[in-house]
Amino acid sequence: LGAHESVSGGLHLAFERIESVGGESLQIFTRNQRQWNPAALTEAEVEIEEAYVTTRSLPWGLRLKLGKFLSGFGRINEQHAHYWDFAEIPLVYRFFFGQEGLGEKGVQLSWVAPTDFYLAFGVESLQGENESSFGTGSFHLIDADTEEEIELEDVSLPNLWTFYGKTSVDLGDNLVLLAGASFATGKARKDGFESEEEPHGFAGDTNIFGVDFTAKYTIDSYRYILFQAEYLHRNMDGTRYEVHADGHHDDHGEHEDEHGEDDHGEEEHDHGAFEVEPASLEKKQSGLYAKLVCRFHRFWRFGARWDWLNRNRLVLDGEETELADNLNRYSFMLDFNPTEFSRIRLQYNIN
Repeated sequence: LGAHESVSGGLHLAFERIESVGGESLQIFTRNQRQWNPAALTEAEVEIEEAYVTTRSLPWGLRLKLGKFLSGFGRINEQHAHYWDFAEIPLVYRFFFGQEGLGEKGVQLSWVAPTDFYLAFGVESLQGENESSFGTGSFHLIDADTEEEIELEDVSLPNLWTFYGKTSVDLGDNLVLLAGASFATGKARKDGFESEEEPHGFAGDTNIFGVDFTAKYTIDSYRYILFQAEYLHRNMDGTRYEVHADGHHDDHGEHEDEHGEDDHGEEEHDHGAFEVEPASLEKKQSGLYAKLVCRFHRFWRFGARWDWLNRNRLVLDGEETELADNLNRYSFMLDFNPTEFSRIRLQYNIN
């Protein structure tokens, strides 16, 4: 049984409409063949998680990846959500990169060393549009004290560079150890001027360092015990622009003449710009996760994960501000995998 459902108003509405008539599956046509000039798809309606090409025959152990992809930073970042052992990405990843991790458009060059054990290094040149730690937007602001214009142009691309090294060693027939180190650096632009709660923006630099360790003991063809941990540290250094109490800049009652100048012959400021109070800002934040997962049956697994945000230091205009730190979350899961393509999971979090 099938039905045609309209995508008028946005593709996302098709899901609501198919549910309203009791439909269990949905096939989306992004174009209507009866229209001469269909509307263009926007990123608000359709987002590509990954779309890239990789080389297969470069010499000297090199490989090139081009397109949009999940960065090789860290251990878990390259994994898609359906591969995670828990329903949510670790807290430190969500805090630094967002719920979907670090996924960017760019180029990745990796090299596998000709050694007896696995050893690989990689470098990535990325757009750096991640809103949690980086960003590329421009600001047009007014200093609330001096009334001078503050013009910050778009960040030059590529904005984000990542570097990583990964290795693994087999200890006997059952135990494998994996370890890695990663570094990401780029410009940061945060536009929170329209926020209802503490409206502000930020422009500066971001550096993120991470290390990871994994140990997997294989019992037989399907049973195993896995331990994995990652530690990430972020340093952001720049200027915070807090919106002045008056909000948008005004002309204090002056009038423009026919040349766009006020009564005193000075050019008017942009009325759309925000009046802000600039202040130096430095943030040092870090956290980790550690998880233990056991597959004890062909269809069953259980696991536990500890998330810890242990440092949240902020220095604003030379004065240190006390922020919440030592934040913990404990997660416990039990999942049933009846087939290769299905999973039923029960998870309980303690925050």
